[in-house]
Order: sequence, then structure tokens, then C-alpha cells
Amino acid sequence: MLLIRPTISSDVPGILKLIAEIYAEYGCVLDAEKEDTHLLNPGDYFRANGGEFWVIEDKGNILATGAVLLHPDHAELKSLYVHP
Repeated sequence: MLLIRPTISSDVPGILKLIAEIYAEYGCVLDAEKEDTHLLNPGDYFRANGGEFWVIEDKGNILATGAVLLHPDHAELKSLYVHP
């Protein structure tokens, strides 16, 4: 059964795995330590900036992510990744 929920810190390995697999499809390499540091603690990062980071999981496997940042005059869709 699919579960959609806000991310928790224990999701990070699954989030990084999902995104790295998607990057690899395009010949790219995810470097969360240097380029995408927000992915190392996505819940705190997005919540501190007026948004949220969600995951969709099935039996403990992260299958998708979605995040939104809220700005004074608009919302910004961020970090939308879906397992094929």
C-alpha cells in the first residue's frame, strides 16, 4: 500500500538512492555532499523555508518525492522525482 507523508530523517538514504538512480538514467551523478546539500536533511531544510518535503513509500521503499517552497507571492515546486 502506498503511503504519502512528510519526510523523516531516516528516509534520507532512500531519497538519495532514488534520485541517484534517476540521475544515472541521464548519465549524471548525484553529489549531495557538495551540490545538493538540502537532500541530506530535506525535511528541516524545506520546513525552515516555509515548505514541505514529502515521500511516497511502499513497504519502506521510497518511490517518489515532492517538495514545495513557499514564497511571499508564490509557491515553488522542488525536488519532484518518481521511480519508473
